[in-house]
Amino acid sequence: MRIALIHALKHSLAPIEASFARLWPEATLMNLLDDSLSADVARDGRLTPEMTDRFLALGRYATSVPASKRSRASFRRCRCSSRMRR
Repeated sequence: MRIALIHALKHSLAPIEASFARLWPEATLMNLLDDSLSADVARDGRLTPEMTDRFLALGRYATSVPASKRSRASFRRCRCSSRMRR
């Protein structure tokens, strides 16, 4: 199964990949990154509609990529990637 992960921080990839390797090694990960999102939120002091649109565009892309030859990727929204850390 292919799992699409959407990141706003470069340093989030390594601990999440390590958690998947330990807890679900069979999963195939697809990392999507827009590392300018966190800088833009810090600059503007809030999440703007334009930033939300960028994040949603990554989600739409993630759902367009087939998970396997027989099915499309399923997409689940997570509030925080740190939930994988244990």
